Amino acid sequence: MLCEECKINIATVHMTKIINNVKEEIHLCETCTREKKSEDFEVAFAIPKLLASLLDMNIDKQQNPTAIARPKCQNCGMTYVDFRRTGKLGCGRCYDSFRNNILPLIKRIHGSTQHVGKLPKKSGSIINKKRVLNSKKALLKELIIEEKFENAALLRDEIKIIEEDIKENGR
Repeated sequence: MLCEECKINIATVHMTKIINNVKEEIHLCETCTREKKSEDFEVAFAIPKLLASLLDMNIDKQQNPTAIARPKCQNCGMTYVDFRRTGKLGCGRCYDSFRNNILPLIKRIHGSTQHVGKLPKKSGSIINKKRVLNSKKALLKELIIEEKFENAALLRDEIKIIEEDIKENGR
């Protein structure tokens, strides 16, 4: 597809605007995009703005604003209010500094606070069973330490079933 502006180069930027149920598509090359950007081409969707808006939705309206301002990164000096305003963290240590504040946001966006990654279709079920097996083994250790032997015995039986299933269906 050729650029709608210069009609010479191949269009690499494709933008669709829908305003009042009126759809407008723009197809531009890289050069024309740069030129139009300075004129009237506006990128309405920005990740930092999205994060900042999600953070604003998370905040209790009656919460004390000074309580929000307290967390501060010891490394770069960024405050939590700065993060809320920009949607960007200042450095890698900001994650530790604002952990309690950003975990609900991460869970809301990703559905979990732990990275689980994607699973391949062919071996995904086995990998998932191995993850479940490892978590059950960890729970079994906790139950034994807490001396909850009846629950531990039931969990041990579940672990054996999962292990047998993994052996039968692949490694």
